[in-house]
Order: sequence, then C-alpha cells, then structure tokens
Amino acid sequence: MCATMTWESAVAIRRMTAGNALKPKYADIKVGYTCNNNCLFCTASWKKGLGERDTQTLLDEVDRIVTREGVERIVYSGGEPTVREDLAEIMRHTQKLGNTRQEIQTNARRLRNKDYLETLHEAGLSFCFVSLHGVDVPTHDSLTQRPGSFQEVCAGLANIDRLGIVFATNTVVCRQNYRSLRAVVRFIASAFSSVLKVKLSYTKLQGGAADNLSRVVVPLWEVAPYIRDAIEIGIEMDVEVVTEFVPACMLGAQYRCADELSFPMAISISDLTLSDSNRLRPREGIYYAACNACDLRQFCCGVHPLHHEAFGEPSCLMPISLAGSGM
Repeated sequence: MCATMTWESAVAIRRMTAGNALKPKYADIKVGYTCNNNCLFCTASWKKGLGERDTQTLLDEVDRIVTREGVERIVYSGGEPTVREDLAEIMRHTQKLGNTRQEIQTNARRLRNKDYLETLHEAGLSFCFVSLHGVDVPTHDSLTQRPGSFQEVCAGLANIDRLGIVFATNTVVCRQNYRSLRAVVRFIASAFSSVLKVKLSYTKLQGGAADNLSRVVVPLWEVAPYIRDAIEIGIEMDVEVVTEFVPACMLGAQYRCADELSFPMAISISDLTLSDSNRLRPREGIYYAACNACDLRQFCCGVHPLHHEAFGEPSCLMPISLAGSGM
C-alpha cells in the first residue's frame, strides 16, 4: 500500500477484497494452442506452433491437481479446447475424481453442435467463458479472420443457454468494436438468460495485438468512456459488466468493475503452487506519479509499456481514495 494511505482506506480495501478468499481456488489447464480462429489480437499467436499436449500428460496433470492440491474447479483453456477430440474423455476422467466444477474458455463455434455440447455437459461441463467480439458479422468475423464464426458462436451461445449452462462472455475491446460496446452488452443481456457476466477486456499488448497494434489498438482514454457507458447499460439490464486491463481510475465511479479487484485463488500449472492470481500475472504495467496517491495502486493493472510507447502518458489518471467511501 502507498505510504499515504489512511487507516480508513486500508479497511475499505480489506472489505472490498475479503470475498476473494471465499471463492474456490481453480486450476487453469492449458490443453494446447491449436485454434480454429485466427484472431488479429490473439495473445498466444506465437505459441500456435507448439500444437496440442498429449492426452496422457493432461490426465496425469488432472490427477495431480485434484488429488494433491484438492482443487474443486478446473478451467480448460488454450488455444481452443474444443478442437481436441479427447476433451470429453479428459472431463469424464476429472468427473470420476469427484471434481464438481469444470469450465472451458472457448470461442463456442463447435458448441453449435448440440449433441457435442450435451456430451461435454454430461462429462461435467458446468460453465463456459465465451469469446464474442462484436454484434454483427463484419466486426466479429474480421477480427477472428474466419468467415461464418459470428453465426457459429451465436448458435453455440443459444445451445448453451437452452441447456441452462451458466456462462460469461469476453469481448476484446479494440479499434473495430469499441464504439459498439453498449450494443454488445445489450445484445448479450437481452438474448441469453443464462449469462452470468460480460467482460470487456482491453487489448493485451502481446502476441498478435502487439504485431497488429496500429490496426487494432486505440488509446485507453478513447476507449474508457465507451466502457463506462457499457457498464451503465449492464446496470440498466441487470447483468454484471466487468473489465480487464483497464486502470481502475478510468472507470470513474464504477471502478469496482475492474476485475483485477476480485480474482479468486488460482493454481499455477507451471509449479502447482497455490498463489493469488494477481501475483501470477507479470507485473509489467507502467505506473505514473499520479498512481502513487491511489488506494488501488497495488491491485491495478497499470498501463502496458507498449501503450506508453505508442500513445504516451495518459492525462486522465485520477487517483482513487477509498476514505469515506462507506465500504
């Protein structure tokens, strides 16, 4: 915490983050890096040549995580998990170990096949985190670089919703879609009753996003007003909207929507040690003089070095004081 933080602010932060300890720790299992999309901003684009991990390796990993670490929540990510023909087999194995919550991070294109989705559901799938990057064909398909992907993800979401599987969506906020974020939230909230939350993630400047910076990235200060408007639409439509990689102060009165403030506990697959997920992230953000007076400095994502290099120092940073906030 910064040296000037008041006792009242420290107590407010404690209250804000206390619920994190009650959330189940989870394991993020990278099943491989093959994907049926080719997103312009893919943060793992440089890993695609690594391909898929073999089945037995993943089964052994699940055994260690569930039996040794006692993890009750497994998240399969990549790459695109559903391109694997053995995903249901891995999930059934996890289910037999007594694990009660299994999730996938997915573009949902293959979930347009209802029979396939039902197979995963029977194997223990209980939550989906679905990528949706626009509310029309031109926007979404131009970003995924896969014609037809918008119609397929919408069909997948419809199947998820019909089965009553709880899900959240993630929209990578970029040049092509930032002006339509209100429409994204409105579309998801009105079309799908099983949605838990909508995440708006500012472009993480690595991999494809760094390579295509001039094509997909706009400065944070241009994006922030549209994100704040989208949050307000979420409040209006009773769906939670959260952000990622957006400095909390740029959210104004809605700074609590910064997802960095509410991450649960996570397992680092590289060393299988329990750790706070904020600490699992590379602390690569740049912080400015104004940040030193902010009560949320230690939780905030900061500004990516490439953003600073491309656009300079933001002039709209407003340190947050929790003193007297009533939290």
